[in-house]
Amino acid sequence: MRAALAAGILNAWNQTVTAQEQLRVGVAATTAAEAALDGVKRGFSEGFRSNFEVIDSEQRLLSAQVLTVNARYSLYLGQATMLAFIGRLEADALVAQLPSYDPAANLIAQRRDQFGPFLPILRDYDQISRPSSKGRPAPVIRGVFPARITAAPAIAPDGALADTLPRMDGAIAPSDPIAAVPVAPNDDHQRRK
Repeated sequence: MRAALAAGILNAWNQTVTAQEQLRVGVAATTAAEAALDGVKRGFSEGFRSNFEVIDSEQRLLSAQVLTVNARYSLYLGQATMLAFIGRLEADALVAQLPSYDPAANLIAQRRDQFGPFLPILRDYDQISRPSSKGRPAPVIRGVFPARITAAPAIAPDGALADTLPRMDGAIAPSDPIAAVPVAPNDDHQRRK
């Protein structure tokens, strides 16, 4: 169990770091494709470029934008997976001023809103399907305890990690430039020399 948890956290961390690098590359590719498309459109308006070249440049821009959006998605997914593994993925932690969900109050509200001629019959049927009190008690699931945060055994990547979350109004949060992650040399490569 502990090994699976450690492997999951490591995979989420690696996904986040990889997505940061892909996002940096995607933003640079989008900027380059926009500049190239602008140049090709100018050349087309002056008669130096063909319609095919304009369409090709637009396709390259679209591919770069798709790469950027997929990288941003992978970054959010890696961060959410990391939060889930350490027990911190909760709606009120992600969205400010969100009312907490109360299942008992929701059940009362749902029962209050139910109405129909078959409701008394269905309530009796629901009573039949309930477990009897003669059986074993259900296991008690303990609440999530606060996770202890310890220092990472590896060097953390440069730049911010999970300092912003996707906004719930559908807008995309502005992305900060992401620094490249230094890669340690491989020991096998050094032994061959």
